[in-house]
Amino acid sequence: MKVAIPAKRDRLMARGALFAVLVGGFALGAVAYAQAKPAREPLTRKRLSVPTEIQGYPCAADYAWFFGDGKLQQCAVWRDILFGEISIPAQSWINLNHDGSPWFVFLARDTPIHGYICKGGGPLGPREGAMTALYPGGQLNTCWLAADSVVDGIPCVHASMWADAFGGGSGTYFHENGGLKSCKLSRDAVVGDRAFRRGDRIQLDRAGRPVSASPQQVVSEVH
Repeated sequence: MKVAIPAKRDRLMARGALFAVLVGGFALGAVAYAQAKPAREPLTRKRLSVPTEIQGYPCAADYAWFFGDGKLQQCAVWRDILFGEISIPAQSWINLNHDGSPWFVFLARDTPIHGYICKGGGPLGPREGAMTALYPGGQLNTCWLAADSVVDGIPCVHASMWADAFGGGSGTYFHENGGLKSCKLSRDAVVGDRAFRRGDRIQLDRAGRPVSASPQQVVSEVH
């Protein structure tokens, strides 16, 4: 029987860890992309030889994608900008709807948005990481939290590649008014008059009242 020597074992472990990171990045991107419901329109890719301002956006010297009528669909930005109602760092990849409204962004790195840290970056660059989605009006729609965070008094769990691949997702979602819409709980909590357990996904209305949760995980009513 062959026994792996430590050096070989360490190499195998390192490769396994890298594979997990890569899968994690792809999982977060794939889940968010599916939830964003992208429009299926033909796009044209063009190489920008120099930084170019397009439709008011400072696109970096890189590839950019355009709709059939020439309108910008996506590009990397070469400086920090305001995208919709959120501030994003340079080298982030912005994606627009055909009407020019914000759709989503691949953040260049973990970024504070409205007091919470949303995941960004990726092992192969920002476009292989998590997607931060916006409403057409520019308000934050989806954030993949970089750490467990209390959002509107609710303990929300950080985004996890395992949760997104096997546990039903770990995205945190907001209403257009900025209030929490849905998240998976990082610990047991009482919301309104109901008790929930860690791991439950809770849904809130625009006023912050719980309207549903994972049915099999609701613990009890609090009296």
